[in-house]
Amino acid sequence: MESPSSRRQKRLADPAHGTHLMPEDEDPATDVPISVLYVDDEPALLEPTKLSLEKQGNLSVDTTTSVSSARGMMEKRAYDVIVSDYQMPGTDGIEFLRQLRKEGNTVPFIIFTGKGREDAVIEAYNSGADFYLAKGGNPRAMFLDLTHKIEQVVNRRRAEEALRKSEEKYRAIFETFDDLYYRTDMQGIILVLSPSCLKLTGYDPAELIGHSVLDLYPDPEQRQQLVEELLLNDSVHDYEIILRNKGGVFRHVSVTSHILRGADKKPVAIEGVLHDVTDRKQMESALLASEEKYRTLADFLPVMVFETDREGRATFANRLTYPTFGITPADIVNGINILDYIVPEEREAAKQGVVDLFRGRERNPHEYTLMKKDGSRFPAMIRSAAIHDWKSQSITGIRGVVIDLTEQKKQESALKEANSNLEQKVKERTRELSDLTESLKQEISEKNRVMEALLVSEEKYRNLVEQIGDIVFHVDPSGLITYISPHVLEEDGSLQGPINIIEIAPAEYRDQIRRILDPSAPAHDQIAGFELPLPSSLNEKIVLYEVNATPTFDKENVYTGYSGIARNITERKNLQNAVAASLREKEILLKEIHHRVKNNMQVISSLLNLQIKVMKDEKSREALLESQNRVMSIALVHEKLYQSKSFAEIDFYDYLKKISENLLQSFGVPRGKIRVDIRGQNVILPLEKAIPVSLIINELLSNAFKYAYPGDRTGTILVSLRQDGDRYLLVVRDDGVGLPETITLDNIGTLGLQLVISLVGQLVGTIALDRTGGTEFRIEFTKEISGD
Repeated sequence: MESPSSRRQKRLADPAHGTHLMPEDEDPATDVPISVLYVDDEPALLEPTKLSLEKQGNLSVDTTTSVSSARGMMEKRAYDVIVSDYQMPGTDGIEFLRQLRKEGNTVPFIIFTGKGREDAVIEAYNSGADFYLAKGGNPRAMFLDLTHKIEQVVNRRRAEEALRKSEEKYRAIFETFDDLYYRTDMQGIILVLSPSCLKLTGYDPAELIGHSVLDLYPDPEQRQQLVEELLLNDSVHDYEIILRNKGGVFRHVSVTSHILRGADKKPVAIEGVLHDVTDRKQMESALLASEEKYRTLADFLPVMVFETDREGRATFANRLTYPTFGITPADIVNGINILDYIVPEEREAAKQGVVDLFRGRERNPHEYTLMKKDGSRFPAMIRSAAIHDWKSQSITGIRGVVIDLTEQKKQESALKEANSNLEQKVKERTRELSDLTESLKQEISEKNRVMEALLVSEEKYRNLVEQIGDIVFHVDPSGLITYISPHVLEEDGSLQGPINIIEIAPAEYRDQIRRILDPSAPAHDQIAGFELPLPSSLNEKIVLYEVNATPTFDKENVYTGYSGIARNITERKNLQNAVAASLREKEILLKEIHHRVKNNMQVISSLLNLQIKVMKDEKSREALLESQNRVMSIALVHEKLYQSKSFAEIDFYDYLKKISENLLQSFGVPRGKIRVDIRGQNVILPLEKAIPVSLIINELLSNAFKYAYPGDRTGTILVSLRQDGDRYLLVVRDDGVGLPETITLDNIGTLGLQLVISLVGQLVGTIALDRTGGTEFRIEFTKEISGD
């Protein structure tokens, strides 16, 4: 049966849960050997006793034959128990016990002796012995009994020591406990309060014990609800209420309490702990406000912000996240998983990143390819960190930002391409600079050579300039001639003293010269081919000079006038006028010739027309008509020549329009039956090419008008002449019935087409025939003139 002392060793009042089990490390140790000091004046008993005890139990036994020796051993080592004989020479066992107790040494002490008188037993117990054991009888039973007595007394002493330490610890905890331990009866009368009552309520415990706990409740209904919860569940944990302290300030309190019941199982009291959570409540309020502020701020950030729970389900996303991923707030409420928005091929790496975060490892920003709700992809940078619960510091999820890298990637690609182009250009420029350096070396060498030659020839050229027939001069901004070739002064003795070009120039030139020389002008350009008539003082005739000059500047880049050459072009001008007059006469003569050729061609055309009218044979009439058209095509060329400014080439576009109109009229084609599409603007043909081309067009158009559109058939004929540098392409295409298959470029039976082939040869060109959708002739030739 367990004694009250034993039960007290195992149970202590626990403010929080009513019972507190002694920590296991404070239970009497059963695995640590018990150290025994055995004192007996009979040496023959020492070793057998030692061996028997150590064999019977978990004991470590030291032996000695005298009290004085035992005292020396105790100074070197602490023993769990002392076993001593009663009668020994000098100091006996009882006296040894009294000395120890007088010194305050409470080590367990067992009298183990052969003297079994009742007075000796009483004396031993009165002196403080724990047990008195008589020697004799069955040795095995005796040593077993001694072993049990040793274990019993040591275990009891160890338990008492552990209990003492535990009580001291929990008394210190109770007295320094920040939380408030309390006990009330079922009517709410306060029975016990810990010293921390003063800190929480402002009241000394003595002020409240014996009073109703309702004095601390601003809302008595809270007390009633707490009691109902306790009666229902027998205990409450972290149940929050509000109390009012002595200063009238409300404090938020967390209650952990249980019901104490009597032997009849009926509730008799309530005990528990009150923990002040006011600061936590304030922190929670501040945290909620901070979180709301954070979420509002997150909506205005230029990046996507998100939060998840431990399973990766999104619990928050800022405003930018929705349009970027194509999701809605409802998707967040439904618990979408952020890993589903990472492309499948990168999802495992992302999961490992989450594991690393949950293991407390820092995670550097990482690039991923993300998917929108519609499946489209975009590159992004994700920075994330674990979310820690502010109470437990456990990880509850992930918080991070997503930065869309689409534009950055484009810029990086463009930058990479630009860098590549720049590197290529640097290489090219380096190569060019290398070439330029080499060229500069050669140029410097050449300049040095030239400078040497220049120094040698400078005197020669100075003499040459002074003797040249042209006039070398310099004039300042006011018009004053500061330098003029010496031969001018020698030839004209009247030119003495300062000469001002403005004063000697004809009146109609003076304003123009002033504008040229004006120092305030925004720019001073070179003068080239400026013709200036000046009077000659020798024969009073006007001499025409051609002036070429360059503006001059001093070392400070200040404009100082013009230097140049004036050449007498009077005779050249007279000769040019004579040549121009002669050319005008020849142009008139050529125009007259082309006009007369055109007229003669028209006379021939008229004669052929008269002959056609009187001839009865249809084939002969047709042959004469074709000849008439050929003559008219040549006449049109000459007409264009005498009407144009150039007699060597003509603009062929107007000619194409004119010849097509003449042929339509010549063959009597009804209006609207055949449309001719002319393309050939800005095509210039030399005279040597114009006549063959005109005859080719005449033949091909005539052939199309006659055979391509029989009966009521209508259509369009394209005549296109294009020029590309020195090359020409002539295309004549109709959408009529097409040429018979028997007619090819190698087998031509008609005079007209034979003439076309011959004319293409004169053009040094090529001809191709295409029968697709009608008939098309493609003729290519150049400006090259045939040698035939």
